[in-house]
Amino acid sequence: MLTISITPQHSINHPPKVMTEIRILYDKTYSDNLTRDPKYFINLYEENKNLIEGADPSTANPDYDGILRLTSDYALSLSQYGSSRKAIPYLDKSIQLFKNSSVKDLTKVQMY
Repeated sequence: MLTISITPQHSINHPPKVMTEIRILYDKTYSDNLTRDPKYFINLYEENKNLIEGADPSTANPDYDGILRLTSDYALSLSQYGSSRKAIPYLDKSIQLFKNSSVKDLTKVQMY
């Protein structure tokens, strides 16, 4: 009888990181630490609105901090770009996401 031993590459305690679409978007946006023009964030968010707003809004979602930061930057960018009326609901949403988050200092948001 031939026995084949299969060794898992990842243990239960260290599952592989899944590259979610939000994670890819987050990395593309923030990995180079550049200051972006408000119009950049407005375009980025609006092009990916269904993805960001359709994501699981629970704090258990591993993308929660990324959703928080993308939404917050969009809201601030709308406000800076002169679209205050459009910014208000997103500012409210950002505040609620922040209140629900375990992170209380946005400079500490490290999505991954």
